[in-house]
Amino acid sequence: MKPNAITAEFERDHKVIAVIPAAGLGQRMGSTTHKQYLKLRGIPILVHCLRTFAAHPQIDEIIIVAPEEQIDFCRWDIVHAYNIDKVSALVRGGAQRQDSVRNGVRACQCSADDIILIHDGVRPLIEAETITAVIDGVRKHNACIVGVPLKDTVKVVQDGIIHSTLQRSGLWAAQTPQGFRCRLIAAAHEQALAGGFNATDDASVLEWLGHPVVMLEGSYANLKITTPEDLVLAQALLEQRERNK
Repeated sequence: MKPNAITAEFERDHKVIAVIPAAGLGQRMGSTTHKQYLKLRGIPILVHCLRTFAAHPQIDEIIIVAPEEQIDFCRWDIVHAYNIDKVSALVRGGAQRQDSVRNGVRACQCSADDIILIHDGVRPLIEAETITAVIDGVRKHNACIVGVPLKDTVKVVQDGIIHSTLQRSGLWAAQTPQGFRCRLIAAAHEQALAGGFNATDDASVLEWLGHPVVMLEGSYANLKITTPEDLVLAQALLEQRERNK
């Protein structure tokens, strides 16, 4: 065996926990229903996401982060109603996404080298192959995420006026899952809290601390449901996926 090689048996001694933040309000959807509970092909968006993680053979546990007032609804109308297994905890969300993720990470009963995957509960088209790639990436690099190269030209706009145009080469749109060794992401979130650092994704917290994070190429289909147009696109992509089975 090569020096520092890690056997599959050794790695299976380390848990893989999926933390699913599902505490957003979804104000841009223009609906009174929180976006994670909107129906996609007759099934709540969050359920599509949870089913993929629950069915993955390398996922040991799932922790859902939800608004405090929705925890009972999520437990009975989502987890139990749709027979989602592997859910070990439902955790109260926070004011911002970073607060919600920190609460979810704190709830993980994990050792230092266990793996935590953090995935937006409103990315329903996540595929098992992507989950596997991130798990493998964490085993090799300790921290990695998926994303896609930007296809559009990006302008910096101030007060409605274009200030500059960014070079598209090297610019990627970050997605989830984002995966980390437990010791890294737990410490990073606590240090961010103490230092008053706010981030829109979890990789940024490690970047702030100077820790390298590897980018893996994901899929443009792994979209985040933010606007009504996203829901229409997700519907079309899901229908195409089902036709191709």
